[in-house]
Amino acid sequence: MNVAFFCHSLLSDWNNGNAHFLRGLVSELARMGHRVHAFEPHDAWSLKNLLEERPDFEVAELSRYYPELEIEHTDADLGACRATIKRYDLERFELERALDGVELVIVHEWNEPELIRRLSALRRRAGCRFRVLFHDTHHRSSSDSDAIARMGIEEFDGVLAFGEAVRQRYLKAGWAK
Repeated sequence: MNVAFFCHSLLSDWNNGNAHFLRGLVSELARMGHRVHAFEPHDAWSLKNLLEERPDFEVAELSRYYPELEIEHTDADLGACRATIKRYDLERFELERALDGVELVIVHEWNEPELIRRLSALRRRAGCRFRVLFHDTHHRSSSDSDAIARMGIEEFDGVLAFGEAVRQRYLKAGWAK
């Protein structure tokens, strides 16, 4: 399967504990034989803060721990990477082109609402062939339900919720079927 995975950052775990879990998820999908394209914003605060704190940090080091992750970037300041995590600028991001041939899109909760709106609009178009799942690992349905409500994920195909209580909140609020 051809999978697109949108997250805040796989490259940096600076105040981003989900990075480890998400790297594992993406790596496991790759190990299972799926082609995974991971996308993260070029200006992710986690990576910015990590590089400010540790200017010597080598992103390429991730390949040693997560050999399934292919890291592709255009930023010269990140060091040489042998390998595809794609970084994008949302204003210039050609979403439809990036998703050409993709069968499954997984969108982690810490994405910009604008990205989610664009995915929803693309999903509504006739001929759109991919499925979209929203991935909530932070209990945001409880801690910031207004933010979840504003995202407009009702048209997504499902939610990967962290546990039964979170699942029930999505169902009760009508955000998922």
